[in-house]
Amino acid sequence: MLLPDSLLYTEDHLWIEIKGEIAKVGLTDYAQELIGAISYVELPAKGDMLPRQSKLFTIEGLKSVIDISTPFGCTILRVNDALKKEPELVNSSPYSDGWIAELTLSDPKERETLFTMSEYKSKISDR
Repeated sequence: MLLPDSLLYTEDHLWIEIKGEIAKVGLTDYAQELIGAISYVELPAKGDMLPRQSKLFTIEGLKSVIDISTPFGCTILRVNDALKKEPELVNSSPYSDGWIAELTLSDPKERETLFTMSEYKSKISDR
């Protein structure tokens, strides 16, 4: 299982790369393994303003369909349109080609709810 140390993570198995006020998000390698072969990703719409804990995207895999919530209030800047034709990119390249969306955080203080790689690793090893 790959968990880059340079990223932040959520309890809902998102990885987050923050550069300035922009955050790129995707599903962790751990989560894509649990879900299995991904056949569909319902992406948010560019410009959507989402409150904390609202649905960010839906992912359909071999084993389940899961709604993933945003860990912070945000506005969607860009989505990975490649996932519409190739949702399996989340499986094959979760940290690069399989990213989900880029967004801006409504309140930068909400970053404090995110986990470091070691904190996330500890949480998933408890399961």
